[in-house]
Amino acid sequence: MKKNYFSFLWLVLSVLFPSGLLQAQTNDINFIVSPTLGYTSWSKHANLGATAYWGARVGWSFGQNVEVYGTYDRTFDLKGKLREGNWNVLNTIADRMEGSTARMDRWGGEVKVNFLPNTLFTPYALGGAGAMTIRHDALEIGESDYREEQLFGVLGLGAKFNLTHRLTLGLEVRNTLFNLDESSHYRNSLSSTDKTLHNWSLSASFNLYLGGTSRSKNPLEEALRAKYSGGLKGWVYVADPSVAYINFSHNSRLQDQWFWGTAAGVDFTPVLGARAFYYASTENPSQLSLKIDGKVQLYGADFIGRLNYLRGLTPYLSLGGGYMNVKNSYVDRYGEHNAESGWFALAGAGLEMPIHRHASIFGAVNAMLCENENPEFSKAYRPSQVRANMMYRMGVRLRIGKGAQNASKLYDDYAMSEVARLRNIDMQEQAVREDAERQKKLRLMSFYDERIAQLDSLILYSAQEEDTLLIRRLEEERELLSDSKEKMLNILDPDARKKMEAEADSLKNAKLMRETSGAGKKRNTVVLTAAQLNEIIDSVVAGRPTHANATASAPVTLSDLDKILLFALVNNGHSLVPSGANALGASGRVAGSVEVLGVSAEEIEALRKRIEQLEKELSKSKPKPTGK
Repeated sequence: MKKNYFSFLWLVLSVLFPSGLLQAQTNDINFIVSPTLGYTSWSKHANLGATAYWGARVGWSFGQNVEVYGTYDRTFDLKGKLREGNWNVLNTIADRMEGSTARMDRWGGEVKVNFLPNTLFTPYALGGAGAMTIRHDALEIGESDYREEQLFGVLGLGAKFNLTHRLTLGLEVRNTLFNLDESSHYRNSLSSTDKTLHNWSLSASFNLYLGGTSRSKNPLEEALRAKYSGGLKGWVYVADPSVAYINFSHNSRLQDQWFWGTAAGVDFTPVLGARAFYYASTENPSQLSLKIDGKVQLYGADFIGRLNYLRGLTPYLSLGGGYMNVKNSYVDRYGEHNAESGWFALAGAGLEMPIHRHASIFGAVNAMLCENENPEFSKAYRPSQVRANMMYRMGVRLRIGKGAQNASKLYDDYAMSEVARLRNIDMQEQAVREDAERQKKLRLMSFYDERIAQLDSLILYSAQEEDTLLIRRLEEERELLSDSKEKMLNILDPDARKKMEAEADSLKNAKLMRETSGAGKKRNTVVLTAAQLNEIIDSVVAGRPTHANATASAPVTLSDLDKILLFALVNNGHSLVPSGANALGASGRVAGSVEVLGVSAEEIEALRKRIEQLEKELSKSKPKPTGK
């Protein structure tokens, strides 16, 4: 049992966390569209009933780890929808569900952080906040519609499955937190809790990533990416000297104030960075001056995510927070010293314009929520309770980092190497084509030579048979083949022709050696000397005996039979092939050794014995000379 458990666990881990990158999400900036569907079980302290909802998320991903969304959700009565189907199975399911008594619309923003982004299974955590509207439509006469607006926060955990590098399936568990005051119609009348309500949801979404690129390890691509994303690569260290102005809300005790300050941090990628900042107030709150009194100080940090590479005017988003320190000597807008220190949160957007590889100017606007000007979270009910201040910043952003490689030089080197590689491939392919053409010509020359040798043998045979018509046809074919061979060789330059002829002779000699080697007996090949072949020709073809005492008037009747025996071999598919083009001398006799292809040694010996027997019979049949 334990063995099966570990085998199953190993299978699950190998699927969820493969060694290679199965479907790596794209890098850089992506625009994300995510339709969602979910189901919420509301807190028992809320008189809402469980509801299903649909919605959408639209936002950006800054690389593979950080995503920012704007969200919208709307609930619907799933129980009622199932009953509308008028199907017993759906009715049975609906009977077991809790009905919804209200409709809810939620608007908000979320930040998602992905872990293990380059695997098939990517876990993530999310957080966000927003506002929601709860409506109850009148169902009976005399009943009025009712509507409430609520603030909410959300925390969640989930996992997405990377179906492709641009499409993922997300599954998540969410905890939506909000408060209901005692006057709320949606508060359970039996509940007396003042605690924040926890409402759990399950949701699924398809996330479509538009834009972005697949990161490559190619040095040229990396250099081009760095060139067109600011000219620096790796981590870039940043300093942002700037001036800021905060327009405090009319409910704040703080006066509108100018600040001088700076921020320092790191850009982890061309699109994502972090800053720690410090600002100190000027002496005169309403005028920008170089005199700093520092009675109000801001300490904090924020993250920025650019919506494009830093080429031209580039928008970005920012999110952060910090602590506002107000000294006791500070005089508030009422002329008193009652302004308090406290924590604050920042969220906003900005524009950045590069003026050099190491410098750019920027401007940003942020909404600032101060702790001491807003209710505690457990007592925050409606959006109207929120007091937001506006912070404006403008300054110079100095960037220090390792310069990217010269993309133009890398491109030139790459282009030259590609040209050389393609030229080498062309040369190799050309060499292959030339070798194939040469082999083709060698085979053609071999065919010409073999066929001409066969024609020479057939011409010799036809001359013995005195077949002038066949001789003429054979000689025409031989001349045609010779002309074709000569034309093929004339196309080549003299050196190439000599080389071609030498290779053809080498191949022909190698073939002859193979045919006369140990495998010759299997091929029924016998090599005859010129004397042996001429003796057979003289005794059989010419029709005269081979011994010295033969006279010219000797009968030749039996030599016709010898002719039949010899040339039957030729007519049965055998041929006499001279070993060289000049094997036949001017006299028509064989000058060198001759191969008799297809004729076994036994057949030659039998033919020789038959010739000798015929000669003896001829000798016996001659009349004896009479003495005088």
